[in-house]
Amino acid sequence: MRKSHVLWIYATVSVACIVSAIVVALRLASETRTWRSVESEPNSWRRRPGYGFEPRTRITVWSRSREFKLTIDPDCVTTTSTAEYTVEATNHITWQGRKGYLLQKPLITDRGIAAGFAYEAAESVPSAKADNGNCVETNSSILSVVMLDTAGDEIANYRYRQCVPDVLINMYPAPIPRPFVMQFLVDASESVAAFQISEWNDGCEQDSSGETPLSLPRTVWRFYSLITGRLLVSKEEEVLLGRSRDSCPEDFCGVIESIAVSGSPLFLMHALLPDNTNFEYGARFIVATNTGQRLWSLDALGDYEYMQPPNVSNGITPAHLFANEPAIALTHEPRQFCIRLRRERTEILFDITQSTEGNWNIDEVGRRPYLPQSP
Repeated sequence: MRKSHVLWIYATVSVACIVSAIVVALRLASETRTWRSVESEPNSWRRRPGYGFEPRTRITVWSRSREFKLTIDPDCVTTTSTAEYTVEATNHITWQGRKGYLLQKPLITDRGIAAGFAYEAAESVPSAKADNGNCVETNSSILSVVMLDTAGDEIANYRYRQCVPDVLINMYPAPIPRPFVMQFLVDASESVAAFQISEWNDGCEQDSSGETPLSLPRTVWRFYSLITGRLLVSKEEEVLLGRSRDSCPEDFCGVIESIAVSGSPLFLMHALLPDNTNFEYGARFIVATNTGQRLWSLDALGDYEYMQPPNVSNGITPAHLFANEPAIALTHEPRQFCIRLRRERTEILFDITQSTEGNWNIDEVGRRPYLPQSP
C-alpha cells in the first residue's frame, strides 16, 4: 500500500474520532446544565450584623443604567443629620436641595426616583449640631420611609414613631429603638420598594401606669409603589413565610437574604427557621411577588448547625455567616436563580417561567456540587 493512501486513511480515522468526541461532548453538555452564579447583584440585600444605623460621610449611588447619580452630603457624621442632595443626569444637575434627614442605604432608579429610609432626630431636638458647632448624636425617635421624584419633591414620607419600653431602658444601657429597617430593596422593574421592618407588637402606647409596656418585637414587610408612593400592602413575616411565630432573636431567625429576580417582579428570599427540639436550624427559600404573595417555597431542614451560647457571646450569628457566604444567588440569565444547601453540599439551579394566563412556574433545571467556605 502506498504511503499516501496510509496517510489518507489515518487522517480520515482521526477526523472521525474528533467528530465523535465533539458529538459526545455536546450530548453531555445538553444533559448537564451548567451556569455561573453572580455573587454581587446590584439590587440584593444580605443582612449585615447590626441594625441599620450607619453614620455616613458623603455617599454617591448610581442608577442601574448609570444615567442618574445621587450624591448626599450630610452636615454631620450622625444618623440623624440633615443633608444636601444632588441628582445628576447626563452631566447636568436635575435637582439639588437640602432635606431634614439622612437617607440610609439610598438608591436611585433609572427613572430618577430616589428612595431610602432615615432615622430622624426627636421633635424636641432642632438640629444635629450642638451650640458649639460640633456634631452630636441624638436619640432617633422617627423612622421615615422616603421617596423623592425627579424634581426632588417627596412622593411619600411615611413616618413611624420609634420607642423603647421603659423596662428595657432600665435593663440595657443603649437599647435599640423600634421600628428599624432590617432590609430594603426594589424589584427588577423598579416599580415597588420592599422594606423589612422590626417593630413592637403594641406600638409605643403607654399603659395606665404611664410606662410603655414590654412586648415581643415582630417583623413586617411593607411594599410601597415607587410610582405613586402608596403603601401597597403590609404583611407580617410569619404570614409571608407561611410559618408560625418563633420566639427567637432576630439575628437567629426570619429572612436574612433577599434578591430581586431579574426579568420579573419577584423576590427570592432565604430565611432561617430554628428547630429548638433538635438544636438545629433549617432554611426556607421562598419566591414572592412584589406585593408579598408567596409563590413557591423549599425547605432544607437541619441545614445549619445550632449556634450555641459560646458562639453567641462571641458575636457569631447566622447573619454574620451569610453576610459573607450567601445561600442564594442569581445567574447571568434573566428569571434564573440558584440556592445552596450546606448539608447536602449542593447548588440547585431554578428557572422561572410565566404562562400565557400569567401564572408563575418555578422548576429545578440543574444541580452541581457546592463546597461551603466555612463549616
